[in-house]
Amino acid sequence: GKGSLFLYFLPGGGIEGAWEDKKRVFRKKWWIKGKNILCRTVGRENRNHCARVMRGDGGSIKFANPRGKFRYDAALLEGRKLLE
Repeated sequence: GKGSLFLYFLPGGGIEGAWEDKKRVFRKKWWIKGKNILCRTVGRENRNHCARVMRGDGGSIKFANPRGKFRYDAALLEGRKLLE
C-alpha cells in the first residue's frame, strides 16, 4: 500500500490530498450528500466516490461504503496545509 492518505478540506468544496510517501499534491472536489455521506471525485476521470461517515472509538472517524460495509478509519487532525 501507499501508507496514510492526508486530505486537507478547503473552503468551497476543494480537497488537497497526498499520500505520505509522495510529494505530489492532488486536488479534487468534495461535497456532502444527506447527513452522513461524504463524496469526492477520484481517479484521473474524476469519478464520484461516496462514503458513509460514522463516529468511531476515541474520536476516530469510520468510513463505510454507502450501504454501511466498513472500509477504513481516519483521525481528524488540526487543520494545516499539506506538505508544510
